[in-house]
Amino acid sequence: DSLETDLMVRHVMDLRAGYGSLEDAAWQGEALPLGDWLTYNPLNGEKLVQTTEVRVVYDDRAIYLAFRCRDPEPEKVRSTLSRRDQLWNDDWVGLSLDPVGNGQSSYDLFVNGAGLQADLLTTPSAGENSAPDWVWDSAGHRTSEGYEAEIRIPLTTIRFKSGPEVRMGILFWRRVSRLGMSASWPEVPAGKSFIERHATLTLRDLKQPLTLEVIPSATYSRRETRVRPEAFGPTESDPDAGVSVKYGVTS
Repeated sequence: DSLETDLMVRHVMDLRAGYGSLEDAAWQGEALPLGDWLTYNPLNGEKLVQTTEVRVVYDDRAIYLAFRCRDPEPEKVRSTLSRRDQLWNDDWVGLSLDPVGNGQSSYDLFVNGAGLQADLLTTPSAGENSAPDWVWDSAGHRTSEGYEAEIRIPLTTIRFKSGPEVRMGILFWRRVSRLGMSASWPEVPAGKSFIERHATLTLRDLKQPLTLEVIPSATYSRRETRVRPEAFGPTESDPDAGVSVKYGVTS
């Protein structure tokens, strides 16, 4: 079951994220009261000396998250530039988000200190699936204390039920590469899945935006057949037009 912990987050107007730098006014408030992050891999229940602050705000277009990841040995933080979904040997931070709040699936998003993205779709029946590549933004940079990262999740990317009080499941995690240790908040005891341990994230007056893509297309082919060594025959042309429509249904 989901934990009773209920995280209330602020609605902001026209946030212009600093893309990796937490100097925007939206991030000057208090961090979420998360308490201790405890390891789930390879050991369970160990407390990391590396501390993590998380801030979450939202507007009518997106949910924004800011992570401040402190490390007593910041020079040892590993952040490489690579292809998407190839950050698993780095230090990274991220979240598991269940927008519907029913424990049936979660969007798992990760980012390293260089802003590199990775994402998974997790379901209790099928486990982790790395095939989906959702549209979301991330950025990160190294600091004298470790690294900082931002994530922006457009509301058009996730599916949720609109309403005056939208409750989503959420869990945060962090990997310290050189220690081979991964930790989370809330804690994930041995034998439990992440989705079972989600806390509740509450957002007020949130509306699912219309997800509609209309992509027109046009092709034109021209064909000529050589009738003599020095000449071609009549031209055959074949114009064609079409349109692709993608509509995102609600939950």
